[in-house]
Amino acid sequence: MAIATASTRATDADPGTAARALPNQNIVPLAHPVHTAAQLLGIGPSKTWALIREGKIRATRLGRRTLITAREIERLLETGC
Repeated sequence: MAIATASTRATDADPGTAARALPNQNIVPLAHPVHTAAQLLGIGPSKTWALIREGKIRATRLGRRTLITAREIERLLETGC
């Protein structure tokens, strides 16, 4: 039985692993949770929730999560509400 060491790479054990691995990419999210959107907007989460309740920010529910699209964040920054 071989012992894996820090220098052992997955491609050493399985040559097909390299083909399945995703390249290191900068992925830009299409939507953000409320607390992240608040940070991007420079406001607190409570204010963000208030703007959602007032209808000034459109939010989308995905299961139990509430998300704000990147496009909506840009719109809010451009128009100022």
